[in-house]
Amino acid sequence: MNKKELLNNKDFYKSFKNREDLNSFFKELYKKSSRTHAFSRARRSSG
Repeated sequence: MNKKELLNNKDFYKSFKNREDLNSFFKELYKKSSRTHAFSRARRSSG
């Protein structure tokens, strides 16, 4: 499933208990993506 499909998937949103649950999911996703990007930048600069 790609990003656009996920963001348009009503069942995806229904899987969260409430707004805070959804917000928490996106915060965690952001943290993980930030760490991944930092790791990628570090590998490129040391390479």
